[in-house]
Amino acid sequence: MVLMIYSKNQILFSLQFLGNVLAEQLVLQKSRENKMKTCSLRLYSVYGPRERPEKMYTQLIASVENDEIFSLYEGSEKHFRSFTYVDDVIDGVVSVIGNENIVNGEVINLGNEAEYSTQEGIETMEAVIDRKIKINSVSRRNGGQLRTKANIDKVKRLLNYHPETSLIEGVKKQTLWYRSNLSKVL
Repeated sequence: MVLMIYSKNQILFSLQFLGNVLAEQLVLQKSRENKMKTCSLRLYSVYGPRERPEKMYTQLIASVENDEIFSLYEGSEKHFRSFTYVDDVIDGVVSVIGNENIVNGEVINLGNEAEYSTQEGIETMEAVIDRKIKINSVSRRNGGQLRTKANIDKVKRLLNYHPETSLIEGVKKQTLWYRSNLSKVL
């Protein structure tokens, strides 16, 4: 379900986005009231071992391992994301611990500064598995974000956060994990 909020630019917001913003503001309100130290961590396009089954990289790996066709929404190949490997996100979350005074009341983006199109993500997966992925283009869906880019200037300044995992390195690790843990199960 998509909640449509029309503005001058006809922007679509999903209910998930709205829920995230409301939850973030509820938590940050406690900081504004000086009732507790809080911060909000925004995670950008996290991938890696144990990624949810409906997420892109898990679906790409599964389609290859099971010799199936990967369904891609029309136009999605041109969407851009700051794909962030799970270990880099964990490093960011852990860096908050013990630094509550520094991050109190802040909204902090945990992501990767590198930005890739979905097509580049698919091509990276193909390079890792050394096979062409069979793709079926399906009708465009409403509400898909064209671009989500993590601005991590604040977290770099406050917590010296620097994600280290390249997209190809992360995709290799996720593929190895999948093959070791899920290929036999699914």
